Amino acid sequence: MRRRTVFVHFMMTLSLMVMVARIYYLGAAPELSSAADMQSSYALELGRSRGIFYDINMQRLTDTTKVNALAVMPTQEAAGALMAAAPFAERPRLAEQLRGMTPFVMRTSAPVYAKGVENFTLTQRYADDQIAAHLIGYTQEGSGGVAGLEQALNDKLTEQGGRLMLRCFTDALRRPMEGHPPEFSDQGYSSGAGVVLTLDADIQRIAENAARSIEKGCVVVMEVQTGDLKAMVSRPNYNPNRVADYLTSPAAPLINRALYDYAVGSSFKMLVVATALEQGIPSGYTYDCQGYVEIEGQRFHCHNRSGHGVLDMWGALQRSCNPYFVNLAQKCGPQTLVFKAQQIGFGAPVVLAEGYQSRPGVLPTPQSLSLPGQAANFSFGQGNFSATPLHVAAMVATLAGGGRTVSPRLVVGYTDDGQSVSEYLPVYATSRLVSPEVAGRVKDMLVAVVNHGSGRAAMPQQGGAGGKTASAQTGIYDEEGEETIHAWFAGFFPADRPRYVVVVLNEGGDSGTDNACPIFKEIADQTNALMDNRASKRDALAAEQLPEQDTRA
Repeated sequence: MRRRTVFVHFMMTLSLMVMVARIYYLGAAPELSSAADMQSSYALELGRSRGIFYDINMQRLTDTTKVNALAVMPTQEAAGALMAAAPFAERPRLAEQLRGMTPFVMRTSAPVYAKGVENFTLTQRYADDQIAAHLIGYTQEGSGGVAGLEQALNDKLTEQGGRLMLRCFTDALRRPMEGHPPEFSDQGYSSGAGVVLTLDADIQRIAENAARSIEKGCVVVMEVQTGDLKAMVSRPNYNPNRVADYLTSPAAPLINRALYDYAVGSSFKMLVVATALEQGIPSGYTYDCQGYVEIEGQRFHCHNRSGHGVLDMWGALQRSCNPYFVNLAQKCGPQTLVFKAQQIGFGAPVVLAEGYQSRPGVLPTPQSLSLPGQAANFSFGQGNFSATPLHVAAMVATLAGGGRTVSPRLVVGYTDDGQSVSEYLPVYATSRLVSPEVAGRVKDMLVAVVNHGSGRAAMPQQGGAGGKTASAQTGIYDEEGEETIHAWFAGFFPADRPRYVVVVLNEGGDSGTDNACPIFKEIADQTNALMDNRASKRDALAAEQLPEQDTRA
């Protein structure tokens, strides 16, 4: 009997010791303690981020604006402070959120300090004066990117993003627990990952400021040798934070006009010159302009109805004489012109990123140009022929850069940290279109257009420039019977060693000389000043890094 009593007592003691050990283990084990905490916590998402857009110098193009935000645990103190700070119109909505007894996030113009309120900073995707707005595009909550590069690169940008979280400790009724301050968690929100573009933010701003006089139109700035786009501006502009305000605007501010095709007009004449020279027609070839040329009973007028008289190729390009180019195209053969235009890229979309490209424009078929009237129109960039400003920029770069074609490029690659490129995208190879000798002669002729011809208003303060004006007919008439004429200037600078192509399109601007050349000049002047300033800073930095010379005897 006594043995049985001792045995039962021993077993009871052992069981008690196991229970005590178990309780100790539950309290001491970090993972189980953490699990217990999780059962009384609430995860609050403070914000989501996307991959950031950077320019070629790793300057941020998006996510540059910081905004104040509050994480609110609905305590009595928090409610009093927030209601006192909130504008009167917002108080009913705020009161409804506070009654929900669930932690929430709200943006505010200033910090609020109270028990149950945590102040923090979020990054706003777009600035109200967002740079390169048309190119970047915009997002829609719940849908991701819906326009521009935001849409084309949506999957990559989403993958590069992250979340900013706040873990709030609450009781069973989701009320904040005393002695348990909230914990912030950055889950890739501030990683800096993103997409690196060829744009130069400083040149983009220069172009946007210069284009402010354009009601509708665009500006493209591109490097001659590489095809890298340094700026792309579309007018009118819009605020990507208020997209709904622009949806019904008759000016269609949400479209990127640099990707749309237009009648090219006389800027195409530079390719006619290059084709003629390639075929052995000398630049001294002359034609007597009588103010019009007649092709099978159809007259094609010169802008100078009284005629220019006898012109050679140099004079015809400077004065933009249509009859001369109709005659020159006949000697070249319109089919040959179509082939040259096709090699540059006319008639095909310009692909800037996967899923992001320009319109193809319209390039006449060789068969359609068997009709003399269509061939005549094509010779000076009219008729059944249209192209985007990107196509025109590629044409100018080809002729200013030695005769090799370039493909406009926009995306350099990707970055993991916002400091350097971690993955480069492929670069398209160039191809020879015209000989260096011919390209050099066309370049010199285009410089003469700025020095002595219709492009004089495009002359920058230093370095010179070359290019071609155009006043392109559209066949669109207003209520008073006036035809809409688009003003173009397509050129390059500096004159001797071209570095940048600038194409200006001013819809309804009538005269390229009056309403496109001055914009080119402003961009060239400001960009030259920018390059000089950067060079001075590099020289100063290099001088600082030189070792001190020993001046002892």
